[in-house]
Parts: sequence; C-alpha cells; structure tokens
Amino acid sequence: SVHGIVEIIEFIKKFQRNLHLFIIGKPNNFCFQEYIRNSSCIDYYGEVNANTLSVIYKYMDFGIGAFKMESVDLSEACPLKTREYLENGLPVIVNYYDCAKDIDEIKAYVIDYDDSQEFIKTLIDYKYDKKILKALSRVYLSWDTLYREVFK
Repeated sequence: SVHGIVEIIEFIKKFQRNLHLFIIGKPNNFCFQEYIRNSSCIDYYGEVNANTLSVIYKYMDFGIGAFKMESVDLSEACPLKTREYLENGLPVIVNYYDCAKDIDEIKAYVIDYDDSQEFIKTLIDYKYDKKILKALSRVYLSWDTLYREVFK
C-alpha cells in the first residue's frame, strides 16, 4: 500500500503516550486490525461521510500524507489528501517531497517525517493557527491560483 499504514501504526505505538492516531477510510486489501488491537492510541473509523470527517478534523492536530511512495517509484507528489488536510487547517506529515513545499506561504506546514524522539518533540512543540492555515491554503491551493501560475 502506498499509505504505509503499518509503518505509521508502529510509529504511533512506539510513542503512544504522546500521540493518538485516527484512521479513516477503507484499507486497500489489507487488514490492519491485528496491528491496532489492544491499542488505546489508535481509533479506526472506516469510511465516513463529509460531515463526520469535518467533525473528526476538529480533533486532529496533523494530517499524514501517503507513506511508502517509493513502493510505486515516486519521491515527489502532490496528493489531494495533503491538500484537503491543509485546507482544513491541518499541517501535514510526509516522507516524500510534497509540492506544497514549493509555495513559500505553505511550506512551513509540510513537515518531514523522521522516526525519532526528536521528531515527536517537534510535533508536540509545533505551534500554528488553524484559521490562518485554512486561509492561506484556500488562497494558494485554489484552482484559480494554480491555473494562474501555470498559464502566466
């Protein structure tokens, strides 16, 4: 799976006293229930509608971009998932080059993943304003803005 769900789950379990993971969506031919069994730091919601998703976003501090991009021979991407997180005021954690880093006003909200205690401290200490990020994302990631850049 491009999402690298096992890697993410193992990372969360390693630092569970400091992190909580919400898994939303249908797994891609993979049953990860065995990985999350007896874990108080992981909640699995399955597929949810847009209203439920917007409520869950209010409890989140970060979104996680697709992991394991190298499994499909990619090192750079701009998935809609990361755009959705940013537009909902959530910084994103990635382990590939996300093209949102090309936008000066947004790049501080794209955080490079690193499997370390220092990374956890970075996340815990990370300060941002969801309203500001939402506003920036809606301006700089809108189709109008992106088209203007492409067709100037």
